[in-house]
Amino acid sequence: MATLHNINSKRLISLAERLQLTTQEEAAGHCLSVSLDFALAARQFYGVESRLIKWSVTDDRNYVDHWAVLLDDERVLDMTHVQVDGRATLVARIAGYPANFRDARVYPAELLTDAYLESQQQETGRLTNRFLWTCGSRLFRHDAKAAIAARDLAGLRVALRQGGQFLGLFLMGCMTRWLEARARHLMGRLRAQPDLSDRMKPAERRADYAATTTADFRITAVG
Repeated sequence: MATLHNINSKRLISLAERLQLTTQEEAAGHCLSVSLDFALAARQFYGVESRLIKWSVTDDRNYVDHWAVLLDDERVLDMTHVQVDGRATLVARIAGYPANFRDARVYPAELLTDAYLESQQQETGRLTNRFLWTCGSRLFRHDAKAAIAARDLAGLRVALRQGGQFLGLFLMGCMTRWLEARARHLMGRLRAQPDLSDRMKPAERRADYAATTTADFRITAVG
């Protein structure tokens, strides 16, 4: 199987250009999905198995992590780089990322691509809760297994910390989506309710009309 290192990088950059999102509005929340789209296309067209890189983002109210595709040991293809510093830099040096992009971890894209393809069949336009759970649990197992195999206590602590953060964010996201769905349901029921006048009995409507007409007549007479 070919890798990103041993095929013409110009073809990969050209592929990434077609997937690149160049505005904050387009890119927001899509760094993982676009990176996986690239990985699937690179596999299909060039037989390439991509590797993804993930940073934990601190001191940022909008993002908790950021994803890109590893091009080589020093560079990445970042199709949502505009989220990083406002510049749509496609080929970026890893060393050039801000200091709050921490704990960079590298994963084989195939760890997530099958679950991603399955989630796309839902046609919801957003990553499903099932995919997010699968993603978080697989990343944790990958990191924990690697740390244990290397007897890397610090790496295991990072894996546990990130696993805990993921669990908290996942539960918060599930609650947010449930509240959004509940709000849509209640608004739908509210819109479906008939007007008060439609719910009045015929006799009540006649009495209300008579009272209104009498009041209007009195006002006109006084005027």
